[in-house]
Amino acid sequence: MRPRGGPGQDEEEARVTVPVLAPLTRVAVHLGTRRLDVALDASRTLAELLAAAGVPLVPGLLVLDSAGRVLDLAAPVAEQVADGSLVHVVAPAPRPRGRAARARAAWVA
Repeated sequence: MRPRGGPGQDEEEARVTVPVLAPLTRVAVHLGTRRLDVALDASRTLAELLAAAGVPLVPGLLVLDSAGRVLDLAAPVAEQVADGSLVHVVAPAPRPRGRAARARAAWVA
C-alpha cells in the first residue's frame, strides 16, 4: 500500500483564486453635529463617498478639507485627501420665506 500522494498517484492541483481588492481610502465626514466614518475604493469620487454616507447632493453643497480648500465632487477621493482625513460638508442655508423673504428683498434692492 502506497501512502497518499505518493509517486505514481494522480494528483489534482487545487487552485484558489483570490480577488485583488483595490486599496481603500478612509475618510471621516463632518456633517453638522454628525461625524460619519466611510471607507471605500480609492478610485471612487467624492460624490460617491457622500452618497455612501447618506449625504444628499443638493445644489450649492460644498465639501471642504481641514485646510478650508473646496473639494471637487467629481474627482476621485484619493487624489484630493489623504487616507484618514476629515472633510466638512457645508449645506446651503434654506431660502427665507414669508416676512424674512420680504425683508431680505428690501435689503438687497
